[in-house]
Amino acid sequence: MKFIIDANIIISALIKQKNNTAKIIINNKFLLITPDFLLLEINKYKKEICKKSGLSLEEIEILITILFKHIEMIPLKNYQKYLKQAKEICPDENDVCYFALALRTNTHIWSNDKALKNQNKSIKHKRDN
Repeated sequence: MKFIIDANIIISALIKQKNNTAKIIINNKFLLITPDFLLLEINKYKKEICKKSGLSLEEIEILITILFKHIEMIPLKNYQKYLKQAKEICPDENDVCYFALALRTNTHIWSNDKALKNQNKSIKHKRDN
């Protein structure tokens, strides 16, 4: 089963390493994909993640490396033509790329973002091959 994983899921896994989120990410039962900017976004919050997790920057970087071995990063060029349609249905402009990727891949988004969870539009689209 395939899911698009968003930043808040990764951040949660980094902050609370003993929760099931990190275990789910690394267990290889799911194919996890994400827009390729996600790693840059995670890097912006490293200091805050360290503070909340109680881990050092080095430990967080090791965890990021481990988690991202199990997540395929998809370049913008692979879903760019879906951005306009994604903007029409996405409740948060910061999440448009996740929706565009979902439209491109016919995949559900794994997120803790309430705006995304409450979005009621179908993101199913006939996949291009």
